[in-house]
Amino acid sequence: MKNLKTNTIIITATGGLFVVMLAGALAYQWPSIREKLAVRPQTEEIDTSDWLTYRDEELGISFKYPANYSVSIGRELQGFDVGLRKNISVAHGDDVVLGLIATSADYGEGVGEGTKGYVNGQPVDLNDFENLYALLNDNYIAASQPRPVRLNEIIAARYFYAVSGLGSAWINEGIILPLESNKYSNVVINLPIVTSTPSSFYSQNRDEMKLVTKKWFEEAITSLPSYDEGAVIRKLLLSIKKI
Repeated sequence: MKNLKTNTIIITATGGLFVVMLAGALAYQWPSIREKLAVRPQTEEIDTSDWLTYRDEELGISFKYPANYSVSIGRELQGFDVGLRKNISVAHGDDVVLGLIATSADYGEGVGEGTKGYVNGQPVDLNDFENLYALLNDNYIAASQPRPVRLNEIIAARYFYAVSGLGSAWINEGIILPLESNKYSNVVINLPIVTSTPSSFYSQNRDEMKLVTKKWFEEAITSLPSYDEGAVIRKLLLSIKKI
């Protein structure tokens, strides 16, 4: 969708990419969590003087990344079996810390013609975690409603979702960037916010699971300030621009 209005994003939150399962319901008091999020590592403290620049002429975007990180490109993506696709992975050692998935207009999820739903309102700053609270509800499926977010001159859609598997659980942030590319209509960016391994995560008792996951989330949020790489990744995100 080439002429995207500042205050409107067209998006869908259906399908396996955006609807993810959480093994227990998450519940918490938003003010206390908001206070803990406020003490996350600040991106202003990150020195980017030796960072490298990745430019993708095909997608029409660029971003900066630390010199000791690596960037790789792929074309085959599990779950993306429709249309063109391109995967950009940013890794720190063996760990992929940020993934950007570009999809063509005939893929029915993301920003562009053929997608479903509207998100209205003024875009928020990328450092604003205001709608993270919407992630946690009384269901096994946990995903927040997408909201418009400003990424430099790009108006994107941003949502949060929870994932669980193999005894671990984590909360991810998803951002969908509309593109002005002849081949691709959007880029989906996924990055972790919280990763943890709660005890007794696969309890069969629903009430017990709710208590376990609530405890897990509160402990994980408390540990956020020690997650220094999170500030580096957010600084990388803030460097994404159109070229």
